[in-house]
Amino acid sequence: MGPSPAPSNELTRSRANLVLAALFLGTFILGSAETVVVGLLDLVAHDLKVSLSSAGLLVTAYALGLSIGGPVLAALTIRFGRRPLLLIALVVYLVLTVPVFLSGSFPVIIAARVLTGAAHGLFVGVALSIATTIVPVERAGRAISIVIGGFAVSLALGVPLGTLVGRSIGWRDTFAVLTVIGIDPHPDRAEPGRPDRGRKPRCRAVPDPPAAEPAGAGHARLRGRGVRRVLCRAYLHHPLFAGPDRPVRRGAEGSCSHTARPPPSELSPAVGSLTTAPPKPS
Repeated sequence: MGPSPAPSNELTRSRANLVLAALFLGTFILGSAETVVVGLLDLVAHDLKVSLSSAGLLVTAYALGLSIGGPVLAALTIRFGRRPLLLIALVVYLVLTVPVFLSGSFPVIIAARVLTGAAHGLFVGVALSIATTIVPVERAGRAISIVIGGFAVSLALGVPLGTLVGRSIGWRDTFAVLTVIGIDPHPDRAEPGRPDRGRKPRCRAVPDPPAAEPAGAGHARLRGRGVRRVLCRAYLHHPLFAGPDRPVRRGAEGSCSHTARPPPSELSPAVGSLTTAPPKPS
């Protein structure tokens, strides 16, 4: 029984684009939550009754969690599945963001920023790993650029909008909005109308390999063709065998076929003199 037909390329590509869009949205939310606090430090310092320099520790705490906790978590979870680990990292990040906009204790908010930074680092590593495995090799660079592009867009769009929201209705509401938006991204969501949600991804059918040739058969065949081509070209271009009376045509697989070579008496005088035996010395 032959292999089952592979799924169409359009369906596979559209599903991969859907996953990349979810990963892009995830990195956009994480990048916005990381840097939006920079434009709200004065509001945070006034609300928590701390100095402006102390409020700046919110940025430092997040950076420490990202640079130290992210690699540590990635090393500890290297044997876990990529898809469930990505969802766990996102859920942990969103849960730990809740104390940031609900707590009134500055040390609690600092601790939450450290842990969210660590979850951020884990999410990015897993997201890049998934992005490069759901697309063909030639599109891996494009997939990585889409995931990383979420951070670039967050700096250009998310931070200004977050700062505007924070200065309009409160800095806590900015983090609450980012948390609500982050609940929706699901990198393994099936397309509308597809019943395979929750199932294992299907593999493409691989055709049976061709029957193995005897050892050295392919090499001998290629070598035989090469030798015939070389001899044929040398024969055609050599002056001894050239002449207007001998038409040459090319046969199948690069082989040469020609009419019988005329006798030396019918060749041109110059060629005939080369083919006749030299006179014996007297």
